[in-house]
Amino acid sequence: MKGFIYKISNADNSIIFIGSSCKTMQSYWKDVKNMYKTWLRTGKPYSVIYDHFKKDGVESFGIELLSEHELVKGIDIYEHKQLAINSMTCINNHEHDFRIGNQKNDNVDPKYDPRRKIQCQCGSTYSRYNDLLIVDTTIYL
Repeated sequence: MKGFIYKISNADNSIIFIGSSCKTMQSYWKDVKNMYKTWLRTGKPYSVIYDHFKKDGVESFGIELLSEHELVKGIDIYEHKQLAINSMTCINNHEHDFRIGNQKNDNVDPKYDPRRKIQCQCGSTYSRYNDLLIVDTTIYL
């Protein structure tokens, strides 16, 4: 499967947004504009680029292909996207923090570690990663 990294920017490159998809550039760009129209109507889904589209107009932005990658799994594209985000100044630099390679588990604050088991007062255990809804009427009502 192929994955693509795209750069959406205005004419002077003062606003740069990095996107990723397994779709062609034309299809991805069409989806971005359709999602923007949906956001204008409903407020969802949100992307940081939409504020700039609204301010400057979608027509003042263009899209270009930055790179193409052969993927084992679709989610692998996010590592390539993070590398592109890290390599330039863009408006979505805090959108995801996908750690690359062996950095993935480095410097994880134990308090916020998604795998850390948390003991609930009702006796159940859960993790931040797999946050389950605990319903025990004697404690939570």
